[in-house]
Amino acid sequence: MADWAHFAQRIAIRTGLLYLDADTAEGSVCYAADAGLRMEFKLYFTDADMLQYISARCNPVPEDPDTIPLPADAAEFWQAISEN
Repeated sequence: MADWAHFAQRIAIRTGLLYLDADTAEGSVCYAADAGLRMEFKLYFTDADMLQYISARCNPVPEDPDTIPLPADAAEFWQAISEN
């Protein structure tokens, strides 16, 4: 689990997005969690987003399966997810 949290922290630092784990209650900010919100306007990512990112980056399987490349920024993170 520590590796998961560390990877989430590294993505958060790289992208400037907040990471909301399963134990974090979502705030009551209007439209912040709306399913129709375009990805480029999202301010946070979740475990489900991370799974989609990992799936996108591991298909095809990378040369070094122990290394999953970090996104350069939030736009690249959301782009990888939308292509998956």
